Amino acid sequence: MNIETRKDDTGTIVSYIVPADRFEDMQDRLDAAEASLRVREDGGIPLAVVKLELEGNTPLAAWRKYRGLTQAGLAEKAAVRQPYISAIESGKQPGTVDTLKALADALDTIVDNLID
Repeated sequence: MNIETRKDDTGTIVSYIVPADRFEDMQDRLDAAEASLRVREDGGIPLAVVKLELEGNTPLAAWRKYRGLTQAGLAEKAAVRQPYISAIESGKQPGTVDTLKALADALDTIVDNLID
């Protein structure tokens, strides 16, 4: 990588000149790190869950995928029928408070994180 430096009269480096593609990569990484910190401070939602939601997953589907579970696996863990989980994830059913509590417990999160 070709990085140039600029120095003042005393020889102290005062700036770096970095190729644009490298600078953009560094900026992307910084933005992701800052977003991760904000997300964790605002409610403990991992950045991976946020990214899954931004890709179009519902909060329930995002948390399920983040935990590495299939709908069937989550159904077994939460004692909820798999078709009901599918209906909640697709937006056909809202899910009862008791069901959402069971799902949240199985996913090691809180109910608020499963609601849009």
